[in-house]
Amino acid sequence: MIKSVLQSIPTYALSVFRLLDSLLNEIQSMIALFFWDNKDKRKIHWISWHQLCKSRKDGGLGFRQLRAFNSALLAKQFWRLLTNPSSLITQVLNARYFPDSSPLYARLGSRPSLTWRSILSTKEIIQANLRFRIGSATSVKIWKDPWIPRPSLFKPISPPPHELEEAKVAALNDPRTDDWDHSIINSLFSPEDRELILKLPVGRVHQPDVIGWHYTAKGMFTVRSAYFVALKVYHPATSSNPCNLYSSGTWKFIWKANVPPKVHLFAWKLVNKALPSGAVLEKRMKISQPPCSYCDTYPECLLHVFLQCHIARQTWVMSDLPWAIISHWKDDPLRWLYHVGQSLQSEEFDFFLVICWFLWWSRNQHCMKNKFVNPLQTITSARCFLEAYRETILRSPTGVPAPTNVTWRSPPNGVIKLNFDGALFQNGAEVGVGVVARDCQGDVWAWLSHRFPRRVEPELAS
Repeated sequence: MIKSVLQSIPTYALSVFRLLDSLLNEIQSMIALFFWDNKDKRKIHWISWHQLCKSRKDGGLGFRQLRAFNSALLAKQFWRLLTNPSSLITQVLNARYFPDSSPLYARLGSRPSLTWRSILSTKEIIQANLRFRIGSATSVKIWKDPWIPRPSLFKPISPPPHELEEAKVAALNDPRTDDWDHSIINSLFSPEDRELILKLPVGRVHQPDVIGWHYTAKGMFTVRSAYFVALKVYHPATSSNPCNLYSSGTWKFIWKANVPPKVHLFAWKLVNKALPSGAVLEKRMKISQPPCSYCDTYPECLLHVFLQCHIARQTWVMSDLPWAIISHWKDDPLRWLYHVGQSLQSEEFDFFLVICWFLWWSRNQHCMKNKFVNPLQTITSARCFLEAYRETILRSPTGVPAPTNVTWRSPPNGVIKLNFDGALFQNGAEVGVGVVARDCQGDVWAWLSHRFPRRVEPELAS
């Protein structure tokens, strides 16, 4: 609901105006307050907003950092000015602010409108992350224009000879072989530059040089890719990814589990140590630590709640899950869930997560309502809960996607149809291509298969 509704409401305003940081922070505070408690009372925010805004594979929930999202939406408007010069908005802004130049070289001007000021604020993001895709190579300067696939620079690091400062990329082509001129490239560039240049496909004379967005395979600008670029600029703590084998594997197990969303969220809180056990409350609120409500044992840490308490032990024994695996606590919840997820089958892991949820629920019932839930009731409730959820998913028309049949479609009479595909071999050094020509009856007229040395990354080849 937060991502689909609350963070979508201001999208139009964010795509037209640069909002004040104070206003964005206020909106984010309201969203965080709703997430942790949608009632009138203000509850503890157990996890920082930066952590919530990380992607789910990095331990967050994928909420948006509104400042970065604002920049990404405005950058989309700037990209439209750059790539759609015939549009009405481009012509209006062109006549007012950059009549003799490109938007890349435009200035704020006198008495600028709020819209223009907002769009222009993303110029640095666009400039730092676009590069030319070589076609005829006649309009791209070797040392002044971005064209080499090296993020954040896109230009050669080798110093240019004085007489070649204005040289175009076309000067690096060998017209006899229709390939790069290796002798010129070897004499002008460092090994790092040479490697990147020689991996690029050689342009064709009839193709124009086009500006492309570096962070998508086909060079098309997307708000999603620009958002992650803006995150690195404005929120490096959110964009950083310190995940190791344990954390990435644990999040994969959790989010792929076939359990209700509230169990996913519970497991996410468990791994992030955001469940208010006695030990967590003592550390966070500086109060004396309450003992375990079942056995009066100190401290009531997560290890005690889910494994050491006699109620938890009896519950796991009745679950028929292997105790040797369940009891193997690995220093913290993250390593524990990773170990269990690796050792159990997927359906067993689903049952494990649901039991953990019911252990926490029964603990809360005893602490807050003085209602005792015995281990047998916990296991029975967990089994019924999971079975009911699975039956609901199976009955749902969207639960199982209908199979799709991919068939070859014949061309019109008198037309030859070409089908082609490419492949990257496992050694990574070669690529292959296959082509087949067929008529309207499906008869093969010609075919071709060939392998050759790999020149580009698979994303560029697409």
